[in-house]
Amino acid sequence: MARPKKLLSMQEGNLTKAQQTEKELQEKIMQTGMEQLQKPPRWLRDVKAKNEWKRLLEQFSQLASISNLDLNNLGAYCNSYSSYLEATKELKGAKLTIEYTNKGGATNTIENPIIKIQIKYSDC
Repeated sequence: MARPKKLLSMQEGNLTKAQQTEKELQEKIMQTGMEQLQKPPRWLRDVKAKNEWKRLLEQFSQLASISNLDLNNLGAYCNSYSSYLEATKELKGAKLTIEYTNKGGATNTIENPIIKIQIKYSDC
């Protein structure tokens, strides 16, 4: 898999004038605008996700490295962030292990399932 392209402004190596011009042209072609990103999508799960959307959009717009093509990925992240916060809040004060009785009647100490949920959303 190819490495993601860096913006010309973030380029660290020395480029010739021809390479700089080519890179500028490629960046102009890739620009799709940000008009679809100005409002959080209706399908975001709650206020926390919408607030995260607004916070990130403000940060990304300063870099000019985000476009309409990022709408679904940004929304998925915001929903995951909100779910992560919910799991973390539920886990606060809860025990890290719980007693579980299986179908056979044996009782075992297992990891609190909320921990797995929290890890799942932190990996997004």
